[in-house]
Amino acid sequence: MGLRNFVLNETVWNYLTGNFEIDLVTSVAISDPQELGLHRVYDTSSIRGFRRVMRQLALRVVSRFQLIGYVQFYRTGQDPDTLALKLNQAEHDGSENSLLRWSSLAGTPLERPIRGLVSFLSGFVHPKPLDREEYRLVVLGHTFVAEAAAYGIAANRAGIPVICTTLGVDNLLNPIAFNPSLILAWGPEEKRVFNDYHVRSRPSLAGVPCVAAGCLMYDYYSSEATKTEATSAAKTRDEGASPVILIPASVNALFPWQIAMCELLIDILQQNDVSGTLLVRMRPGVDLEIWKQFAARHRDRVTLQVPVAASFDKRDSERSYVVDGASGPQPTAANAFNLESEKAEASAFVKTVTGASLIVVPSLSTMVVDGMALGTPVIVVPVDITSDNPLESRQDPMFIWYQGRAARQAGWDSVQAPTSQTEFEAMVLKVLVEGAGEEFVSRLHVEHEATANDGHVGDRWVGAVEKLLGTDPDR
Repeated sequence: MGLRNFVLNETVWNYLTGNFEIDLVTSVAISDPQELGLHRVYDTSSIRGFRRVMRQLALRVVSRFQLIGYVQFYRTGQDPDTLALKLNQAEHDGSENSLLRWSSLAGTPLERPIRGLVSFLSGFVHPKPLDREEYRLVVLGHTFVAEAAAYGIAANRAGIPVICTTLGVDNLLNPIAFNPSLILAWGPEEKRVFNDYHVRSRPSLAGVPCVAAGCLMYDYYSSEATKTEATSAAKTRDEGASPVILIPASVNALFPWQIAMCELLIDILQQNDVSGTLLVRMRPGVDLEIWKQFAARHRDRVTLQVPVAASFDKRDSERSYVVDGASGPQPTAANAFNLESEKAEASAFVKTVTGASLIVVPSLSTMVVDGMALGTPVIVVPVDITSDNPLESRQDPMFIWYQGRAARQAGWDSVQAPTSQTEFEAMVLKVLVEGAGEEFVSRLHVEHEATANDGHVGDRWVGAVEKLLGTDPDR
């Protein structure tokens, strides 16, 4: 999704392609590089031989290296809630011992030689060594994933400035393993996190500007939203149309209560004689059979929607699939990044969100911010409210964090998150029957996390980059 965010923000992409020759590093096929204004495309999946072996080794070592001082990072930020979240996630996936072992290396005699090894190995992450004579900037779409971190380290080694644009609202809640020249964050909360966590734990970052530019995609969303007549709950009732409840599907193995949540939602509609359909927006290629079976049980209440653009397909394996009974065109061959397809999918996303009367999601994800930014009420169900004891049931790992001080600082406590069936039913009826959807759209939360959805994210992004380059004598 990082590439899509850059390309669909016309202000940013026109600036980059108009002032630089762009070399893109990606594992996704690009259907027409010239259409995007690209100079070269490096397909990381095509790297072979010795360099491929060294690249894979580099990514594995960097992923471990990022954990050095990991625990201290959260203690410095005085954030036991997020530390508890990370340790809980690590325990769940079996990596807790490794995390604690690597974290404990901070400040020991081993840290310096490991840092040197990581710097050397990161030189193999690009198909050829990075050279400041060839590259004026390295622009990253993430701060913590191993590949982004490796490129940041390699750019530091080559003396190339590194600009980081965060992909989500939680990206900066992890240590940064390299030295960025500029951080372009979603909003004031990420800027606070950078200063309170990163600068405190690494004082050398104090001089790095962190600008709350906003989410790059929001300029496109804002433009599309003005073309789309949003269907509010009140308008739905006035026109006698059936309300649509949008369900952004999560990975069922991680959020196994989402089907039961949807079953409960249908029961609530039926028992209260409320018309309405569930529109399940699926993850391409993920849990397709589970959702098809659910839709088959409720043919008059459930519609499946499958995004078809390459940026929405997060699988690394074969992309060929067909879903019977799902709305929209179904890809049957390998998906390549195509500009028109990306625009169409992003436009469809805006229409889907603004056309929904309510969004119900099982996780504290960026979908919460997206929905609220587009003015649609959101309810998060982070625990299995259908169990006998929801608070002791399987839950979103983020729920621990949601209950703590860090979440309150970030404005997440304004998000409606029921922990019982009774509470959930009352919230659903409040939106669909009473028309009180505005209580479930927290403007404070949107502005806190993602800066105002004002259509000027690209302007702030370009302004910050220009200011950085203006201070560089080698520009």
